[in-house]
Amino acid sequence: MNKNATSNNLEKVLNDKNNNVRYKIAQHKNVTGQQLDKLLNDEKWTVRSAAAESPNATKEHIKKAMEDSSHHVRKSAMSRSDLDHDLLMSGLHDTESDVRDIAIKNSGITKKHLEHVLSDAYPYRKSFFDQPVQKIAQKRLESKDYNG
Repeated sequence: MNKNATSNNLEKVLNDKNNNVRYKIAQHKNVTGQQLDKLLNDEKWTVRSAAAESPNATKEHIKKAMEDSSHHVRKSAMSRSDLDHDLLMSGLHDTESDVRDIAIKNSGITKKHLEHVLSDAYPYRKSFFDQPVQKIAQKRLESKDYNG
């Protein structure tokens, strides 16, 4: 994909049968919000993940990615450094421990998030699969490795 392609050029190949082309469009610097909307509905999770990671993705795009059936897409959304409190909280409450693991390591995590993960109110508090997440939360809290 040409790095200087315009959004009009990208539009022309948005429906390409090759998922690698659609993946490259999702990663392109000139992809539009409307194009990302379409890519977040793509049949391939790899394309949807790339759309979730796009620097042009808005909060609405990220919310949509967090509702995706594929935990891979949700992990991609959680890997962003520009997530707000609510999006990070949704990652911490994801049904997949892999997504929660990415969320707890996010640079935007706050003290409030960490305390929540360690509280009895946290739904995965007693989950065997969540022990690594809780250990990370405890370590980050003790070392004051959080945002804010």
